[in-house]
Order: sequence, then structure tokens, then C-alpha cells
Amino acid sequence: MSREDWYLISGPTPPIGSGQIDARSVAAHEFGHALGLNHTQATCCPNNSTKATMCLGNNPGTTYKRSLESDDRNGLNSLYP
Repeated sequence: MSREDWYLISGPTPPIGSGQIDARSVAAHEFGHALGLNHTQATCCPNNSTKATMCLGNNPGTTYKRSLESDDRNGLNSLYP
């Protein structure tokens, strides 16, 4: 069994901790699935220049999945021309 702690913070978003998962990133990723996107085939290492929202898995301590990158936009454009 796993344990998760969720925090809701009003006001400016403070930096997330190195072991924390960013809820906004998870929401953006899951919304991508709702729109019909699959996981990207691009290399999705957080240190790579490709930081697509639809990368597989979570990367604790990062917030890069909050925004759409070219891979995400290309996928949406192919689904909704």
C-alpha cells in the first residue's frame, strides 16, 4: 500500500520539494488523456530538452508537465486539425 500526502495552497505556488509530485502537472497530463492523447514516444528524461506533458510517469520535484510542449501541441493538432 502506498501513502500520499496532498497539499492545497492558496496564493502564489511555492517551489515543490524534491520528493513531491506536482498536482498541476498530473492534472494537465490526465487532461491530455481525456482529449485523446497517448503517452509520447519522445525521450522524456527531465534533463532532456523534450519535456512533454504526455511523458510517461511522474518526476518528483519537477513542474515541467504544467505546460504544453511542441510534442503535445503536435499530437493535439493531429487529433483536432
